Amino acid sequence: MSECFNKQQTLSKAISLTGVGLHTGKEVTLTLKPAPINYGYAFVRIDLEGSPVIEADANYVVNTK
Repeated sequence: MSECFNKQQTLSKAISLTGVGLHTGKEVTLTLKPAPINYGYAFVRIDLEGSPVIEADANYVVNTK
């Protein structure tokens, strides 16, 4: 694996971005927050009941055509 993929960085503080959702056309806000070391990437769906956590995993990708 390339050396650039082995480097790890952790955010020092949360950052939020607001814009128009690609598929919905509605205003959305994305917030990235620091996580513990070696935690990986996860998405928390605060728009859904129970705020489910979805780990970022290539196996979850489906055809988007």
